[in-house]
Amino acid sequence: MAVKRIEGVQEAEFAYPEGTGMVRFDTTATSTEAIVTELERATGFRAVARDPRAAPESH
Repeated sequence: MAVKRIEGVQEAEFAYPEGTGMVRFDTTATSTEAIVTELERATGFRAVARDPRAAPESH
């Protein structure tokens, strides 16, 4: 996945059937905005960052 090539990304896992993923990164080396931009560029899909400390969304 292209996001793993971003400097500062330490780990990235995606569950494509669910449309979810997790990216762990060094905030001194990259930003949420840079990761979202790269995900959208690489996949053509809209990406949204969520705070992992926030309550899970109900569907």
